[in-house]
Amino acid sequence: MKAHKNPSPASRNIPIISHFKKFVKTFLILTLVFLLAVPITATVAALDEDTFIKFAENNILFYDPFANNCIPGGVGSGGMVVVTGDEPMEMVWNGFMSTGLFTPEQAAGIIGNLISESASPTKNEYGKAFGKGGYGIAQWTNPGRRDNFVAAFKAAGFEKYYNETYNVDIDTLRTMITKEELAALYAFQIEYIITELQGRTPRPRSSDSSSIISVISTFPSGSSELAVIQQISDVALVAEFILFSFERPGSTLTSYGATPASYTGARSTRASHGANILARFGHLGGSPGGGGGGVAGSTVFLSPGHGSNVSSNTIGLGGLVYGSSSANANEISNMLTVAQRLRVKLEADGYTVVLARESNNTNPSVSERAQMARDAGAAIGIAIHSDTSTNEVWYQEIGRYRENNPQYSGTFPSGTNVNARVTFGSGQLGIPAETAQQTATLSQQYATAIANARSAAEGGRSVSTRGNLSGLFMPSNNRNMTTKGDTALEMLFPEDIPWVYNEFANHDPLRDNNMTDLQINQYVEGLYNGIIGLNLSSSPRTDNCLDPGGYANIAETARALAQPKGANAAPDNPTAAYQHWFQELGQWTGTVGGSFCGGYLGFGASCDRFAATVLFAAGVITKEEALSMLTVDLQAAYFRRNPDKWQEIGKFGSEADLKPGDVLANPTIGSRHVAIYLGNGEVAHASCSSKNGKTGRVTDLQQRFFNGSFLAFRYRG
Repeated sequence: MKAHKNPSPASRNIPIISHFKKFVKTFLILTLVFLLAVPITATVAALDEDTFIKFAENNILFYDPFANNCIPGGVGSGGMVVVTGDEPMEMVWNGFMSTGLFTPEQAAGIIGNLISESASPTKNEYGKAFGKGGYGIAQWTNPGRRDNFVAAFKAAGFEKYYNETYNVDIDTLRTMITKEELAALYAFQIEYIITELQGRTPRPRSSDSSSIISVISTFPSGSSELAVIQQISDVALVAEFILFSFERPGSTLTSYGATPASYTGARSTRASHGANILARFGHLGGSPGGGGGGVAGSTVFLSPGHGSNVSSNTIGLGGLVYGSSSANANEISNMLTVAQRLRVKLEADGYTVVLARESNNTNPSVSERAQMARDAGAAIGIAIHSDTSTNEVWYQEIGRYRENNPQYSGTFPSGTNVNARVTFGSGQLGIPAETAQQTATLSQQYATAIANARSAAEGGRSVSTRGNLSGLFMPSNNRNMTTKGDTALEMLFPEDIPWVYNEFANHDPLRDNNMTDLQINQYVEGLYNGIIGLNLSSSPRTDNCLDPGGYANIAETARALAQPKGANAAPDNPTAAYQHWFQELGQWTGTVGGSFCGGYLGFGASCDRFAATVLFAAGVITKEEALSMLTVDLQAAYFRRNPDKWQEIGKFGSEADLKPGDVLANPTIGSRHVAIYLGNGEVAHASCSSKNGKTGRVTDLQQRFFNGSFLAFRYRG
């Protein structure tokens, strides 16, 4: 990244601290998913066929007549980059604001820096030979950081633009490519910038302004640059922070001197650009009523603790046993009151609010609460609890776990795997590790902001934050708990939704966990002020869209639900992800529509049930459609009835004819079978026989698939 006063041949080649060790194509497939909506009539012909295919193979939906206007699992809390507009800076503005991560002032400060770097997404550094110096709108420079960016840029399908032909300024570039192409280039680079901001820590320096140093000092070690930006409200300070932390000019600052006063030119130019951007486009994007930094219409999931007592143990996701749930009646009632009062305030500001329970007589399980939040398209989950003395806010962290407690004093249900363990970010539940990491980062940021807001509302008393809860959930003091570990169960399962768990210390002298009305109102006010100060975005699931933060595509879903090659795929050994989605299609437990693997009761699945479960989990068919696919011939008929969604490739002679995610179906009576092609000579499928395993397993692509009986069907997107 270079930092200069003007683009002259004397511009310095500034060394950069490389953050990414490796930015591989797999990461892009799982995380960089965009839908670019442009206010013009677009056609696929805007790109040449080879380039368009690269977009499709990488799940970067550039323009597709069959695409849906919802792309979850991108930046932020299920957010996405949507680039619209008629001119370049309007496109960039809309791209940043569409993520819901930034206030107008924050977006303007970032864009002010990009204007000083390069408004052109294909421009090499002025005065440098192509391939040397900076490149792109942020002028990624020296050598690892540029190399990482260029590798990702090419892998995403933009290789055709990386050459001397397109090494031009933005005005010239606009005459060479379509608006759709420019929007695609901007969207990718905005996404890449945000990914870096989420993964890099601030670089405080003595030469930074006191305001910047003050902001950075309020964050715990390891916080991201994005977290710092989200707490700055001044355009000029955002511009300065981006310049000296994200762009990171040379440590000697010989171009500007050793003090802030000496590099006034660089700072003031970028701040001026930012102010101009805010003046031009600030009216296009802002906050909901109440002065918050959120996005009007964002969905907040409120989870008031406990509920009616649950007396029986249940084996849940990952084989963990959900133990008896009991809570003081006062806490059950008070937490619902807090949630209901908080909902009124948030809805008045334009938020959508969903409660885990609406009465004191219900008590959804922790995994049910997570799924309720997913179904609502929640941008954040807020767990609301109270305690006699604990006054804290907890957040999700990678590596935190719960496991069945062998020291449990009660009796486990029959069939319990006492060694079952679920770890946050492990992929056990079918959520990509990159999504879980993004969730954990946001959870910590949100927890910090909410804790600060609560402290102010509670008269300045301490509200601490932490992610390691081993002292609370270890067997030495919890023999009555079915599981042990170092996180709350409620935060373990929503790996794709930032969750913030609150405990309010009521200091009830009778230790009856009762709260005064004043305390309830303080709790409500603190949570409310914390939430409206966040930049939230929602991504509700709709038909043919993935769950927020969910699977990237059909092939990845199939691999996540199936056992790996050679693994035990017996009916009593499903993957946690397969078990979850199988239970979502509850009517499939037992015999359905005739013979079901010999009437086996459990998690067994014939090939057709496994394939339909995968397609449902991937979000490409509805539950009703899945339950109608009881045989392979019915599946083939469904694909043919929906040509807008499914393309019939037909018979195939070699693996070269297939693409990952293709459904391979043989509807011939007597030899029916269906599998999901994964790529690289592998398929995922199930069978009532022991050969492929009743819960699904990855195997080699066998020769029988090329015997002329199998047809390939391809999801259009």
